[in-house]
Amino acid sequence: MSAFSPSVREAMAEGFTVPVNAAVNYRMYSSVDDAHYKLTKYVSLEEWGVLM
Repeated sequence: MSAFSPSVREAMAEGFTVPVNAAVNYRMYSSVDDAHYKLTKYVSLEEWGVLM
């Protein structure tokens, strides 16, 4: 789990820039894309799949 910790911390620290109940728009997609990038910055999607 220590291998995943930096990715999760970065994604959590960034947070989302739009409210959860907001309309889907560019800012929403941008926030999701940023979180996806941070989660896969140090650990690949294949490695994340091991947790599932």
